[in-house]
Amino acid sequence: GSFNPECLLLRTDLMRFIEQARKNVRDGKSTMKDHLCASKDPYVFLCRNVTIFRGPREQGYPFLEETMKIQVIVVGQSEQRPVPQMVNSIAGWTEWYQSESGHHALLERLNLVSLVIMQELYDTGEPQLVQSESGDQHVSRLPIILMTFPGANLYAHPKDAVSNSLKHWRRRFTCYFHTAFVCTHGRALNGKETQMSMYTDTIVNAQMLTILESHSMASKAMPWHWDSGLIKMATNWMRLEQVAAVIRQRRAKNGYSQQKEIADQAGHARATMRGTAKGRRMSDLDSMTNEMTSSMQKERFGRGDYEEGLSDEDDDEDSDEEPDHDDDVFDALDSNPINIQMKLQAMKEKEMH
Repeated sequence: GSFNPECLLLRTDLMRFIEQARKNVRDGKSTMKDHLCASKDPYVFLCRNVTIFRGPREQGYPFLEETMKIQVIVVGQSEQRPVPQMVNSIAGWTEWYQSESGHHALLERLNLVSLVIMQELYDTGEPQLVQSESGDQHVSRLPIILMTFPGANLYAHPKDAVSNSLKHWRRRFTCYFHTAFVCTHGRALNGKETQMSMYTDTIVNAQMLTILESHSMASKAMPWHWDSGLIKMATNWMRLEQVAAVIRQRRAKNGYSQQKEIADQAGHARATMRGTAKGRRMSDLDSMTNEMTSSMQKERFGRGDYEEGLSDEDDDEDSDEEPDHDDDVFDALDSNPINIQMKLQAMKEKEMH
């Protein structure tokens, strides 16, 4: 089968992990591919300490003087060539899976990957405040996740179905990560990669971008680093920077210091991890996926929050009233934006924090 990104097997030693996974299931009735591509109850497998020893294609895949260790989760697609359905919704003509099982299979895999990461990393300790060489403090132990756009190959999956799946995944899981990146490389052809990446961003990060329309929403955003260096890796980085500027200005106006921001990040991360230990386990996978699939089905026919607009009471950008943390809008903002990229950019470990 094929891999995405295509250069993964050339630049890393991932193949030895794949061969070991094949050996582990060779005595069973199903092959590794059968488990990964199952329409129901699929497998994924975690590869710890995969070594990156070659550089990118643009540089001719050079051998690196300093290698890098990453964790890789291998996921399979339930359908190689899914049948798309065009739906005339409030947003115009949109692309979706023809069957609900296609939506469910994608969401199940996204949720399963997240639960594997939380089980692997969050059970080993709580986040702590650490100090960098420059003297700045930041929160450690929150992982960075980089993923490719599901179905980003010759037989592409429906763009609206995938984008909305990522939107639901963002609202439920990005609070568990330091930063989330999604690469759309390979999804669009003929020089349209930028348009595809921007289109995905307007759906995935729609709730965060509404802050530019109503500045009062900035008070409801969860504590996050808003690191300019990481934000600029996104295709739509200028709008995310504008969102960051509004949030910084709003918090400065309310006397929100950088030290309090950092402390709140750590506190939120600890609370998130404890909640994970109690409620975000593999036993939640089915109910979580069914709930998200149901919401997507409503959006598919224009009955949901496709554009995730603001309610009337949030339109007053000059309001200084404390936000109601129990309303639906705050629940939607209790997550971070996803950095949508055209190309997967490798980062050195020291740049990740």
